[in-house]
Amino acid sequence: RKPVAIQGITYRGEVAAAAGVHRSTVSRVLSGIGGVNDDKRDRVLAVAKTLNYHPDTVAGALKSKRRNTWGFLSSWYTKINSMDHFYSTTMVGFLDSASQHNMRVLLQNVVGRFDEVEACLRFCNDSQLGGVVIMAPRTKESALKELKRLHVPAILLAYTPKDPELSFVDLDNVAGGKLAVRHLVSKGHKRIAYVGGELELSSNARDRYTGYLQSLEEASLPVDADLIRNESFEPGFALASLEHFLALPSQRRPTAIFCATDAMARAVVDEALRRGLSVP
Repeated sequence: RKPVAIQGITYRGEVAAAAGVHRSTVSRVLSGIGGVNDDKRDRVLAVAKTLNYHPDTVAGALKSKRRNTWGFLSSWYTKINSMDHFYSTTMVGFLDSASQHNMRVLLQNVVGRFDEVEACLRFCNDSQLGGVVIMAPRTKESALKELKRLHVPAILLAYTPKDPELSFVDLDNVAGGKLAVRHLVSKGHKRIAYVGGELELSSNARDRYTGYLQSLEEASLPVDADLIRNESFEPGFALASLEHFLALPSQRRPTAIFCATDAMARAVVDEALRRGLSVP
């Protein structure tokens, strides 16, 4: 990458130009590698001292593949809630593992979608990082193609990419969706509503919704468009969905609701109880 000019910092190329040698010679001298005659070595050391030049430890670590700082990027639709159970437990797990492997962590929280905020890719491309863990549940596959183009070691959390070459850690959300609906069917429910996130942006939303549909088909239950809401994982959207369901004629209302996240489910349960509805 082309280095960013920062006042007060001298680059290896400047030392090489002033000493009349190649940049690789500067590297060999300052790293203690042999093969450089005394005249060139003395010139390089004299110029480095005059320019107050110190070897770029980041670049050196990059070359030796010994960088020990990893980035953790979280990208959310709205302000990050550090008390969110999923976020906090994931973060603690990552920090614990990093500590066990003597890795340092650089944390970046971004408000906005991964594919819409330039700071996300800029953070991933930071030369100080040996790699980056990305918790960005909502993004477009095109942004992941750009991430791949950067050749940055990266692991996606809570997102299953379509590209098999991208690394990720995620749950089997199709199976989870099927289990949730199977449970409701086993309790005798036949009108089961679904509330989840944007299918275009979230693999979790797509997979949980797929599990919902597969379980309905498995139980020979019809798919009713009035009982399906796929727009957002935000608790506020879940509450608006509850309003929508309750506004339906009594014979068409759901008897159970499958919410695709815990936060959505909690919001719906609290509001249902406030309205005097039974939530077993």
